[in-house]
Amino acid sequence: MTTKVIHFKDDDYDVTLTVRSATVLDGMTRSVLIAQMFAQPFDASKAEVKARLRRVLLLHTHPACIAVTDFENKEAKKFLDATLTPEDFLGLPEVLVLEWENVVFELNPHWESERSSKEETKGEAVEPSDKKTSTKS
Repeated sequence: MTTKVIHFKDDDYDVTLTVRSATVLDGMTRSVLIAQMFAQPFDASKAEVKARLRRVLLLHTHPACIAVTDFENKEAKKFLDATLTPEDFLGLPEVLVLEWENVVFELNPHWESERSSKEETKGEAVEPSDKKTSTKS
């Protein structure tokens, strides 16, 4: 399994994130987090741009980051762990989330292609595909 380490420190946080390539369990964890977001009501036809962008972050970035990250916090004002709520995720420093997201999708490129195709669907969130894949021997 491939891993990469990110260290982030500012006035509020001093955290080391170890991001890994996804296992089956990580993929299922991500799917459950996505399903929880889909369970919340959302009318894309009435949503403003900011609400749509928030929805994309909470459907794709938050679940992916949480599913494949181990957290090690040092003494700081705020801590990060796997119970990080979607709302708290939106309040994290942008520089941290951008680096974290880049590493997650670098190690899990199969998630990136899925995310990109969903974001291109006229700004509306679409449900995860039930598409089955086969493996040839």
